[in-house]
Amino acid sequence: MDSKKLEQQIRETMQRQGLTITEVANRMGKAKQTISTTLSSGNPTISTLADMARAIGVPLRDLLPQEGDDAELSALLLLGESRADAIDSAGR
Repeated sequence: MDSKKLEQQIRETMQRQGLTITEVANRMGKAKQTISTTLSSGNPTISTLADMARAIGVPLRDLLPQEGDDAELSALLLLGESRADAIDSAGR
């Protein structure tokens, strides 16, 4: 997945929701620098992306690129998350 596209998508989503990195970091219980570094590294885990989505108040799919070569990978990541959620719910 193109790290710059991912970072841009996340930042645009935050902006649409009227949130700053500091606000998202606070909602996640993380330091602002940690979130900034995670975004600029372009290599967040799916778990971190899910936490960011919750903090921003959007579905995970809103943070992932939906066009071009990354769309298929985004779909696979979402499928994996859905299965993990289903397994987690069944175990409770």
